[in-house]
Formats: sequence, C-alpha cells, structure tokens
Amino acid sequence: MSGTKIDDRMPVLVGCGQLVQKEKDVEKAKSPMHLMADAAQAAAADTGLGRKLWDVVDNVTTVRFITDSPDSTRLPFGRYPNASKTLANMLGANPTKTCYGPTGGNTPQMLVNHTAELIANGETDVALVAGSECFGTLMRALGQGKQLPWHDENPGGERIDIGYEKAGVTEVEKRHKLQFPVNIYPMFENAIR
Repeated sequence: MSGTKIDDRMPVLVGCGQLVQKEKDVEKAKSPMHLMADAAQAAAADTGLGRKLWDVVDNVTTVRFITDSPDSTRLPFGRYPNASKTLANMLGANPTKTCYGPTGGNTPQMLVNHTAELIANGETDVALVAGSECFGTLMRALGQGKQLPWHDENPGGERIDIGYEKAGVTEVEKRHKLQFPVNIYPMFENAIR
C-alpha cells in the first residue's frame, strides 16, 4: 500500500480511552463527568499528544447522561445544561462545537458516525467523542437516600443537540418492569430457543 494517498478529510480514530469504576462507596465514587474526563485524558495520552490535544480539538460530543434524559426529572442529582462544554472546560479545551447526543445504547456509535461525517465534510478537524455512566453508583445513592453533586449549572457555550430523545420502552413495558436489558434479554433468549 505504499504510495497510496489517503484523502485529507478521511476520518481517523487516533486515540481511545476506557475505564471502569469499581468504587462501592457513593461518597468516594467519581461522577459520570469525572469518569468521562479521565477516559478522555487516557485517549489524549493514547494519541501521543497528551494534554496538547486539547489545544486543537474543535468539537466535543458526548452521549447524554441518564440523569439528563427526559425520564429522569425525578432524580435528585441535578443536570448538565451543556455536558460537552463542562467536559471541555475540565480538559482545558475550547471547541467551537459542543454537541450532546440522546440517551441510548446505540448512541455512541451514532455519534461516532455523525462526527466522522462532520470531519469528512470539512465542518470539524479534530473531535472528541465521549460518554460515561454511573448507573450502579446512581442506584446505590438512591437506595441510601443520598444526593450527589452531578451537575454544572452554567458551563457556558451553545449546546448542539444531535439525534432525538425517545422513550426506550412503552408504557406497557414499564408497567411490567421491562425497561432494563437485564429483564428483557432473557425473554429474547427464551424466544429464540
């Protein structure tokens, strides 16, 4: 393949970062925003640029936290009016675009595809696509009656919403407690047999 020229606008993944939180104490556990920042720093290190990456990132796109989903208005954790900008602020980045995708299991791949299209079209040069969740910590905090400071009231910047929010389950499924994969997938397995 030597001598093959790749289009300058070809989207390329140059770094990735992932981590798992195993902290059981809800007071010591990191927020989903802090986990996302840690994963982003790991991705920056993976590129070889480290923190210098944040000087050139012009787009930060994040998956919507469950605490920001329309069904979560009863949760006592606060909200992130612009989670992508909060993340950018934590990293020291100053992107021209801060985008927020919907809640959902297929959203990370949808956001990668969307961002790749922006790069291919020349609308973005260097992007960070990130997501995290602390569902176990959230459930433990609710069970213990604890409120966690998972919010940023005014990060600044304009949020661009990508995709659209829709209920993941119907009212009938909710009534029968079938809103979580752990309850639904066994039914799929049984039906396939």
